[in-house]
Amino acid sequence: MVDARRGGGGLGRLAAVGALVLVGSLAWPAWSGAEAKPMRFAQLSADEGLSQTSVFTMFQDSYGFVWLGTEDGLNRFDGQAVTVYKRDHQDPGSLPHDLVWSIAEDPSGDLWIGTEGGGLARWDRQSGRFERYQHDPADENSPSGDRVRIVLVASDGAVWVGTKDTGLTRFEPQTGTFTRFRHSPDDPSSLGHDGVYALLEDRSGRLWVGTENGVSRLDDEGGFERFSHDPEVPGSLSGSRVRALLEDDQGTVWVGTLEAGLNELPSGSEEFIHHRHDPKRPGSLADDCVHAVHRDRAGRLWVGTRSGLDLLQPTGSFAHYRHDPLNPASLAEDQVMSLMEDRGGVLWAGTRAGGVSRWNPATWAFGHVATSPGGEEDGLSHDYVTSFTEDTLGRLWVGTMGGGIDVFDREGGEVRHHRHDPGRSHTLSDDRVMALARGRAGEIWAGTMEGGLNRFDPETGRFRAYRADETGAGSLSSNAVMSLLADREGTLWVGTYLGGLNRYDRPQDSFTVYRHEPSNPRSLSSDIVTSIEEGPGGTLWVGTEGGGLNRLERHTGRFQSFRHDRHRATSLSDDTVYSLHVDAEGTLWAGTRGGLARLDTFDPATGEASFRTYTERDGLPNKVVYGIQPDGMGRLWLSTNKGLARFDPRTETFRDYSRTHGLQGNEFTFGAHFRTTRGELVFGGPQGFNAFFAETIPTNDNVPPVVLTSFLKSNQPAHGDTAPFALDQVTLGYRDDVVTFEFAALDYADPGRNRYVYKLEGFDPEWIDLGPVHRVTFTDLRHGDYVLRVKAANNDGIWNEEGLSLPITVLPPPWRTWWAYLGYTLLLAGAVLRVVHVQRKKAVRETEYRRRLELEVESRTEELGRQNERLETLNSQLVETSFTDSLTGLRNRRFLFEEVGKEMSLVHRNHREQARGLRESADELIFMMVDLDWFKPINDTCGHAAGDRVLVQVRHLLEKACRDSDTLIRWGGDEFLVVGRVNDLEGVEAAAERIRSVIEGASFDLGDGQVAHITCSIGFTCYPAGTAEMLGLSLEQVVGLADRALYTAKKSGRNAWVGLLGTPSTSVDGVLETLQSDADADAGDGVFEVRRSADHQPAELAM
Repeated sequence: MVDARRGGGGLGRLAAVGALVLVGSLAWPAWSGAEAKPMRFAQLSADEGLSQTSVFTMFQDSYGFVWLGTEDGLNRFDGQAVTVYKRDHQDPGSLPHDLVWSIAEDPSGDLWIGTEGGGLARWDRQSGRFERYQHDPADENSPSGDRVRIVLVASDGAVWVGTKDTGLTRFEPQTGTFTRFRHSPDDPSSLGHDGVYALLEDRSGRLWVGTENGVSRLDDEGGFERFSHDPEVPGSLSGSRVRALLEDDQGTVWVGTLEAGLNELPSGSEEFIHHRHDPKRPGSLADDCVHAVHRDRAGRLWVGTRSGLDLLQPTGSFAHYRHDPLNPASLAEDQVMSLMEDRGGVLWAGTRAGGVSRWNPATWAFGHVATSPGGEEDGLSHDYVTSFTEDTLGRLWVGTMGGGIDVFDREGGEVRHHRHDPGRSHTLSDDRVMALARGRAGEIWAGTMEGGLNRFDPETGRFRAYRADETGAGSLSSNAVMSLLADREGTLWVGTYLGGLNRYDRPQDSFTVYRHEPSNPRSLSSDIVTSIEEGPGGTLWVGTEGGGLNRLERHTGRFQSFRHDRHRATSLSDDTVYSLHVDAEGTLWAGTRGGLARLDTFDPATGEASFRTYTERDGLPNKVVYGIQPDGMGRLWLSTNKGLARFDPRTETFRDYSRTHGLQGNEFTFGAHFRTTRGELVFGGPQGFNAFFAETIPTNDNVPPVVLTSFLKSNQPAHGDTAPFALDQVTLGYRDDVVTFEFAALDYADPGRNRYVYKLEGFDPEWIDLGPVHRVTFTDLRHGDYVLRVKAANNDGIWNEEGLSLPITVLPPPWRTWWAYLGYTLLLAGAVLRVVHVQRKKAVRETEYRRRLELEVESRTEELGRQNERLETLNSQLVETSFTDSLTGLRNRRFLFEEVGKEMSLVHRNHREQARGLRESADELIFMMVDLDWFKPINDTCGHAAGDRVLVQVRHLLEKACRDSDTLIRWGGDEFLVVGRVNDLEGVEAAAERIRSVIEGASFDLGDGQVAHITCSIGFTCYPAGTAEMLGLSLEQVVGLADRALYTAKKSGRNAWVGLLGTPSTSVDGVLETLQSDADADAGDGVFEVRRSADHQPAELAM
């Protein structure tokens, strides 16, 4: 045995690591040493279904599932739900012990599980059952012990098993052979100790074994080379109790120990580099108890310790991540037991008592800056960020709500703070900073909430405050400054709260104020100025709260205002404008409370403008747009109340980013948006700010596997002995009337934002979008063959187009199977043969009987036919009677609703087909209500018999005045309804006039030699009268509209007709409002076109 002593340098290796660590933080190289860039973890605990919160091991299998070993069971996580496997004493195919220390996968996809006291177990992927391999003292061909601490499946398929106190075992699955390796005090080439806690197969295929007494490396002869701790040799292993082994891409082997920190053995080196905890060095390892080591795909080295998660920095120091009870997005618990990186690049940390914390490295691309745990001297002074600007040295100035101003020197790694000091006159006047801007001379202007405007002189380092003075002309109009702009000519514009717009005159050191004047439409529309922007040619655009958008004519001092008009879709989206931006092509964009607005057309002469508005319907995550900034690729970045949105004006598409992508929060702050001279975008909110380069924002390119996670019948598991994801087809019986399939996209960057679409081929003609829902239920599927297809996308919209494909066969009921039909055929054939046999025997006897029977049947058939004819006649008469008015013989109301309603449906369909270009024209239906004037006096004076005579005579007059195709209905009392088809409105008016004239000119015989002259009033409407809105009316509503027209004709003096026709402004709501109103129908604000007859004097009743 060679007892190798390792030591020496290794800073070159750390530099290589650090070059990769800096990726994603280029915007903020100020972070160094032990300072930790913020990490936001997503948690998986008992609340999400984890069986227990001590997570000792984690593994992602070839399907994409994540497996978690705990003190109380094995857990499988699919991003949505946890499936738990536990020991069942009554089931030998269950997990042999609930405490799981290690998980590995073999080439066939089966898992090997190391348990505490239950030995080794193989989980069969097809059946979901466990096969146990346990120590048998009487059998040498068995594992050396059952207290398994680590399992490794080697590249040759062998399974290596390390135990707590019985050494190492190699298992050959193909032959079922176990080979044991034990420590022997007398054999220096034996295993260094029987307590085995870590295993590693390096790139050369050599096996490294971490034990309670250092590291043993298996050589080609079956012996072990030992790497031990020797206090007398500085380059030896720092401690004996090894708990973690890792080989990185450069061949360096990392060794984590239980009590002596982390060891680094560079490739080709003979000495270990020690990384230990030093209480005097904040950048040292957080704790000498190291449980796990992992190097991610970006080259970052992560160390799981008893005191949190550490990240090795380029300088050789460690950044520390610990649990913060006040921050639910911090590490769940400080003792990190296991580390894993999934195929999407997400880092998982299993803890001793807090479950799992997982972190997406892509979140660092957004450069989140928040208050530092070390206090404001190390970073941001206050998390609530309100404004930004950049000075001539490239330093970023950050305004906060209560913390004053922070100046970040990103090259030097320093942060300076400017705060209000009541004892010093040349400090910031108010720590609540609302706006920042840089002047032409390099001075910094700061607007505050109540302290007015401040000017910072970089030469002297002093502030000068400008405040409102009601007694002095030329002062600032308000101490509440909301927005600032230094235009291209060097003029400073100041937007205030309730003080309007101020222009600073540098030579006079005074302000010119623009205020809202209620009597002057060309004044500023509101005194609350929220945003200012300069357009081409020096045009000044001013956004306000409650007053919309303003354009200032500088030479006249007059404003043109643009307001929201709910009746005009092309007006400004809302009267509160939070942000303004003029792009490289000169187009104005406005972020409002009602969405993103683009100024499409503007006529300076008339002030007419039209806007295109984008809201949630177009993909904007939230309609409140606080900030607009362009990137270098022609896209706009928008801050909202629901994260950031990236908008591409060329495709008019949005891509949204939320807190889970690394943003300071989902809610951002009005005014807190900026683009630096380097093209860096900065957005602030209540929890700090994000600074990033748009081109470095990564996309999650991981194509998510789509797997079936559950198959249920009537909400009960129905996959039997086969795991759901192993099903290759499903067969359903005819009684399986409710079946449910659950599935998952195995991408863990942000599982809640994964999306799904499905199609049941043979049933669904198109794909159905489920959004984030990951289950479908089918009821009463007909027998036949189907294929369930599911596609899924990850949080960045990368789709697995192949997805899940599951054939489904629904069996027919027994009476519809092929053998049932065969039975039916045989039964039928037997019955036919039996009938033939019987008929032959009865042929002679039945011939005579048939003859007599035919005669009798013929006689009875003739009688039955005569009775049926009489019955049909009576039924026809009954139907006719039910549709006929008994007095006049005209149709009645029942006829209208049962028969005319069908005609109305036909007209409705014809007009729809005409709108789609399927027919050239479509007729209209006319509904004409006729009411007799002066009829009541006839009934009252001459009696109802005389009135009935008049009604019968009116019937004949209507038949004379109307077409044969028209339907005449007695509506009730002295009212009649005429319904017919028309194709021109002039013909309708002519028909109304004809009826009015005929009745006016008739003499009505009342009996007993009495004669009367009466008139009529007529109201009519058409359906749909040339407007599509009228198609939405019911028959009752159309008749009601004709009745309303009749009412209007009555009020106009009688002996007249009035028509109510639809217009482009007609709506169903407008019609209903008219029907419910007591006002005249012609007072409808353009809802109807009203047609009237020529004026007629009302005729007196003559008898």
